[in-house]
Parts: sequence; C-alpha cells; structure tokens
Amino acid sequence: MIYADGWSNSASYRLYCEEWKGEPQVRNLYQSGCQCFQCDHYGKFNCDYGLCCNAQSRHFCETVFEHFTCEEYIMRNSNQC
Repeated sequence: MIYADGWSNSASYRLYCEEWKGEPQVRNLYQSGCQCFQCDHYGKFNCDYGLCCNAQSRHFCETVFEHFTCEEYIMRNSNQC
C-alpha cells in the first residue's frame, strides 16, 4: 500500500518530530537544508509528501515528508550538503 499524503512509517515520523535525537549528523544535514525534496532519490507525490527511492537509505520505499532527510541524502551537481 502506498501512502501519498502522510508518513508510511511512524518511526520515521518520530525521528523528524524529535529532530533526530541521538543522530547529530542527520540533524546537521537537515539544518543545512539537505532535505528530501532536493534529494535525487525523492519521488514527489504532492506538495508535501513523496517516496524515498534510495536503495541505500533506511527509508527506502517509505512515504516521507518533503522536509525530512537521512544519512544517505544525495544531491548531484552541487557543493551544498
């Protein structure tokens, strides 16, 4: 089942709400603007949610919020992040 308008994994939602407590490297990516909507492996569903298509990510095949991020964030052709 695909969720197109909300989180598909409550554990990922908790990570986001708790600002990656215990994962400072991921929190730093997020705060630096390295968020899913700019990731090369983000499949947009609508203005807020999309699918993580990065097989290296622990969030692979999850519906995630566009302002989420993970340790496998990838943005080609940029020195940012």
